Amino acid sequence: MKTKEYSRQSAHILSLRNWKERLDCLLKQEHFTEALPLAWSFHEGTAKAVVGIHGDSQRRKAVISDKMVEILLQFTEYALKKCPEQGKLQVMEQHFQDMVPILVDYCLLLQKAGIFLPFDLMKAV
Repeated sequence: MKTKEYSRQSAHILSLRNWKERLDCLLKQEHFTEALPLAWSFHEGTAKAVVGIHGDSQRRKAVISDKMVEILLQFTEYALKKCPEQGKLQVMEQHFQDMVPILVDYCLLLQKAGIFLPFDLMKAV
């Protein structure tokens, strides 16, 4: 039995997403715990292959900080909506023990500990 060999030719197109598109892609999939460290790496200038952040260091940090606050607020709404409504109290406690430290850590890193003071908890439920 003879086999024929075919040459395989293919074209690959790659494009690099800018920093905001990279974050938005994660947020669209509700991957908040991946989006926050990526945003922080943009903030600190340690991320690889960063495209689309313009201006001096202080301006870049301010723009990224604003985006991170937006992510934190979205993550808070997500955490409140995904909280188990029924079941054991321990399940609800575990849910918030998983979520709250992440929120607090990034608020402290951004030095924006008060961003949740005006947050309307009933709006997210």
